[in-house]
Parts: sequence; C-alpha cells; structure tokens
Amino acid sequence: MPGLSSLQRPDRLWVDVPLAVVFTGVGLLLSPQYGMGNGGVAALLVMAPAVALRRVAPLVALAVAWASALVQMATLSDPGYVQLGSAAVVYACAAYARRAGVVLAAASCVVGPVVAVTYLVVRTQARTAADFVVVSSPESALAVGVAAFAVLGLGWVSGLLVRVAAQARDSRLGREQAERDAATAREIAGLEQSHAELAREVHDVVGHSLAVIVAQADSVRFLPPDDRTAVDRTVETIAETARGSLAEVRAVLSRLDEPRAGDLDALVRRVEATGREVVRHRVGDPRPLPPSAEHVRFRVVQEMLTNAVRHGTPGAVRLDEHWGESGVRVTVRNPVAPDAVDAVPGYGTVGMRARLAEVGGALTLERSADEYRAEAFVPAEVAS
Repeated sequence: MPGLSSLQRPDRLWVDVPLAVVFTGVGLLLSPQYGMGNGGVAALLVMAPAVALRRVAPLVALAVAWASALVQMATLSDPGYVQLGSAAVVYACAAYARRAGVVLAAASCVVGPVVAVTYLVVRTQARTAADFVVVSSPESALAVGVAAFAVLGLGWVSGLLVRVAAQARDSRLGREQAERDAATAREIAGLEQSHAELAREVHDVVGHSLAVIVAQADSVRFLPPDDRTAVDRTVETIAETARGSLAEVRAVLSRLDEPRAGDLDALVRRVEATGREVVRHRVGDPRPLPPSAEHVRFRVVQEMLTNAVRHGTPGAVRLDEHWGESGVRVTVRNPVAPDAVDAVPGYGTVGMRARLAEVGGALTLERSADEYRAEAFVPAEVAS
C-alpha cells in the first residue's frame, strides 16, 4: 500500500479484521450486563474500525478512536469496555506509526484521561436514579482517570518497546547484510586482482620472449649465408628463449594441469598423513565428468580440505559426495572453535568460485557455532 511507513503491517489485516469483529461481538454481548445503552453501542461500533486498521493506518485508527470517545461523551455513556480498543490503538501507534504518530499517541495517553475525568465529573451531575452508575463522585472519577492513564500508558510503552526491538533487529540484519556485501566485494576485488596479475605475468613472459625471438629471427636475414656458426648460434638462442618462455608460461598457468585418475584418493591420503582423520561418505554412483569439470572437482576439493586442515580445530573432517544425474555435490565439514573469527575470504575461496563458475557450478560456505561447511556443486554437463 503506497505511502505506508516501513513499520506498518498491511499484511496484518487478515488478523486484525477478525480481531475487530470478535472485539465488537464481545462488547455487544456485555452491553446488557454493563448498561452500555445505545450510546455505548454506537461508540463500540465506531471503535471497531480503529481496532481493524491500527497496524495498517495507525494515525487513522487514532483519529477514529477519538471519534468513538466523542460519540460516547455526546451520548452521555459511561467509559468501560470500549476503552480497551483505545489501548490497542495507542499500542499500535507507538509500535508501527511514524514519529508524529508516536508523539500523538503519547499525547493521547495524557489528554484522554484528563478529558475522561472532566467528562465523568460533569456526567455525575446529570445522572438519574435509573442510570447504570459507574462513577458517583469526583474522587471515583479521578480514580477512573488514573486507571485509564495506566492502561493507555502501558499500551504506549509496550508498543514503544516493540518498535525499539524491531529497529534493533533491522539494524543487526542491515549490518550482517553489509558485512556479506563487503565480503563479496572483497572476493570480487580479489578475483579481479588475480586476473590482473595473471594477465601481467603472461604479458611479461610472452611479450618479452616473443620480442627476443622476433629480433633473433629477423637478424638471421642479415647474417652471411656461409657463416653457419652464427646461424646455429642464433637458432639456439631462439630455441632457448622459446623453451624458457614455455616453462614460465606453464608455471603461471600450472592450474591447468589435468589430474590423474585416483588423485582424489591420494589427496585424502596426504591429508590423513597430517594426522587429521577424513571420514568419507558417498551417495549415488559416480559418473564420468568432462575433463574440465573433473579438474575443477579435484582442485576445489583440494582447496576445501586444505582450508579444513589449516583453519579447523582438531577433529574429523567429513567429505561427502552426492552423485546424481545433474552432477556431483561435494561437501566438506570441519569443526571450528566457537569463538573463532571468520577469516577474510582469500584467493583460495575466490579461486574456487571462479573455477566453479567456469563450468556452471556453485559454491556455498556456511558457519555455525562449532562447524564450518563448504559445499560445491559440479555439473555433469559443462556450461558453454
């Protein structure tokens, strides 16, 4: 609903409308017993919409509650059950209205009882013997006013506490979201930095080597055709430069090395050699993955196990594999200290996300009180 405060709850109409109906029904049942009369019934019917709208439009509900009080005074009716609706409206204003609604509700908690006491004192003088007597003296009118102030004040304070609690919760959720956004931004920045470093490395290695090779190849045209020694020396320089460049490029791009069959078992054995128990569990039948996806699976599991050993506390590491038609879901769980501070995602996490993204997979990281969980999905068909 446009124009509503972010604190208001239009979805609560499904609760508040039936509640208003129940409130009105109970009041009508009590009216003969407490002598509400036609005026009291009219005030009750006016109050019903205020109860229904109190969380959707708190200021409107407050105005309607005051209208109910005016109807009550105009018909010389006694206060009573209807005022419970006023307390509910004051509560809603303190909890869900904008700042102006909170202030007006607080003012109503003071002005309302004063008006009620004044009305009751005047009303006492106009009573007849046949009237249903609630207030018979100025002292009892003051007591009713104090009771009304207490009920309205309790409603207002309760609503304000709900408001403060909701704002504190929203603030906490906002901080948590900001921290997640900051962590994601750091991961993206790290990924961009790693790409930039990779591009610089390749540029430096290949650019320098190609420049040397081109220069040496061009120089061959100017050598004497009968100087075999010079030609051989130049060709050897070109070959050595190319071999050195190839070795450097392989070092830079070493992450492209394909794992051999059984490397995952060997990886687990190496982790167990550190003294850390690895509990493996497999669901479903393994199926062949494309070479690129198999490579990603191996590297990601390697990184997850490395993180489990590096950052986890002593205890068994769980390695679960769930195979299905769409691919394999690998989960690594390791115990962590309850008071351990989460590390800022580094190149390992960034690298896992990048590798999985290249084949259409995904990575999920979760932290509980005493366990860290990393889950990677590797699809059976590599995304194009």
